[in-house]
Amino acid sequence: FYALFDSGGTAEYANKVNKNWAAIKATALDDNKLLLSRYVILDHGQTLANLRLNLVTTRGIASTVSSELAGQVGSDQTSERAAINWGDDSGDYANDGACDDARFLSEGDQWDYQRKHVLRDATDCRAQAAAGAITLLFDFGGNSGSYANDGTCDDSRFTGEGRSILITDSHVRRDSADCIAAYREGTINRP
Repeated sequence: FYALFDSGGTAEYANKVNKNWAAIKATALDDNKLLLSRYVILDHGQTLANLRLNLVTTRGIASTVSSELAGQVGSDQTSERAAINWGDDSGDYANDGACDDARFLSEGDQWDYQRKHVLRDATDCRAQAAAGAITLLFDFGGNSGSYANDGTCDDSRFTGEGRSILITDSHVRRDSADCIAAYREGTINRP
């Protein structure tokens, strides 16, 4: 399966897509084109239902990419920062001038307090992002998944004992409450 976009084919954006969705391969092509592809092995184990799921997944990611690319035209970093869920200031070190939210820190898995401060240091992180000092490295998304709020992280980007046995990408960025809780507890690892 594939989708081809006539714009947005920068290596930076292709890397962002590849980081956010393991189900898809994004490639920056000449002339600013972007190719999204999903490789499916058609062996004796594939069912029509599985092929449909792969198609739905590819189309869903392509739709999100299309929306992002449309939003990039004429936009600036301010509108991108406005879309981030900053959370609140309930963390132990909120309002100290340093962003403690692990989503913004490359070493976020190495420090237990950074895991516990996901969505709990909004003012500091918002200020540092506005100054260009940090950027969002990963996003938990929302809670629109079929199994959201069931106590198990269903987002296939994560690994660890706190993640469910689902192997599809249908719940990527769609089970944030469960995944945030598991991440704070240290039972899953970041994507």
